[in-house]
Amino acid sequence: MKKGLLAAFLLLFAAQAHASVAELIDSIKQNNLAEVQKLLAKGENVNAANEQGNTPLHYAVALDNPEIVKVLLAKGANLRAKNDKGWTPLLIAKKKEVPNVAPILQEAEKVSAAAEQAKVAAEQTSKATEQTISQTEIAEYKSLVERAKQEILNARKERNAVEAKNKELEQEIKRLKDEAAKAPVQAKSATQETVKKADTKPVAKAPVKTQPKPLADRSRPSKIIPQINTENEAVVYCLNYLGQGENKNMIAAAGHYASSVGIKQARYNRIVELSNGFFATSGAAALKKRSDECGKIITPTDATRQNMIIRSLNYAIGY
Repeated sequence: MKKGLLAAFLLLFAAQAHASVAELIDSIKQNNLAEVQKLLAKGENVNAANEQGNTPLHYAVALDNPEIVKVLLAKGANLRAKNDKGWTPLLIAKKKEVPNVAPILQEAEKVSAAAEQAKVAAEQTSKATEQTISQTEIAEYKSLVERAKQEILNARKERNAVEAKNKELEQEIKRLKDEAAKAPVQAKSATQETVKKADTKPVAKAPVKTQPKPLADRSRPSKIIPQINTENEAVVYCLNYLGQGENKNMIAAAGHYASSVGIKQARYNRIVELSNGFFATSGAAALKKRSDECGKIITPTDATRQNMIIRSLNYAIGY
C-alpha cells in the first residue's frame, strides 16, 4: 500500500514538473519574453526537460531568440544539456542558422570554459598546498615523535621501579612467613609480635603480651594524604595502596588492621576509595613517590603500632 502511494506521488510530481516546463517552453515558442521572465521569477526550473529531453534553452536557440537566450543563460541554463537525440544548445547553434544567438552562445561557452579552467586550477592549487609540508614542520614533527618516545621510556623505567619495589615487599612478606614456619610452636606468638617490616632484623627476645597496649591514635592530617585524619587511617591507606600492585595480601592486611583498631566500615570504605583513586589516576613518578612514603608509614617507630601492622600482615598471609 505504501509503495503504491509513493509511486502515485512520484508520478504526480513528474506530471507537475512536465506541466511547468511545458508552460515555459510554450511561452518561448510564442516569443513571450515577459511571460518567460514571470515564470522564471516564480521559480521554474530553467534546466527542466520535456519528454523529448529538450530544455527551454534548446527551444530558445532553435527559434533564434537572443533576448530569451540571454534571460535563460542569466538564470543558469546549461549550454551542454543533451536531449534524447544527443543534441545540446551549442550543437544546435553550430548546425542551424541562428545568427542572432550564435555569438551569444559562443561568448557564453568561452566564459563557461574559462570558469571551468579556473575551478580546476584552484582545486589543483588547493591540493598542492595541502600536500606541501615545509622542512621546519617535518623537523618539528620528528622532534615531537622523539620526545614522545623518550617520555614513554621514562614512564616505563619509573613503572619498573614501582614494580620492583612491590616485589621486594612481597618477598619480605614471604620471608616473614618462612621464619614464622621455622619457629617452635610454643614461641610462635612471641615471634610474630617481634618480627619487623622490610630490612630490620628480628628482636632476639620479644616480650609476650596477652593484649597489645591501646594505640595512641592522634588526630593528625597527613602531609601526603590531606583527607586522612589519624595515624591509623594513614596505615590503612598505605597498606591498601601497596596492595594495588602484586602484593594483594596487603589489601587483606588493610582490612584486618582497620577492624583491629576500630575504624568503622563507612570510614574504611572512604579510605580505600582515596587509595584506589590515587593509584588509578597518577603517573609513574607519583606512584613511586607514594610507595616510598607509604613504606615509611607502615614501618613506624611506635612498637605497638608496628606489632599491630605485623599481626595484620601475618593474618593476610594465613598466620
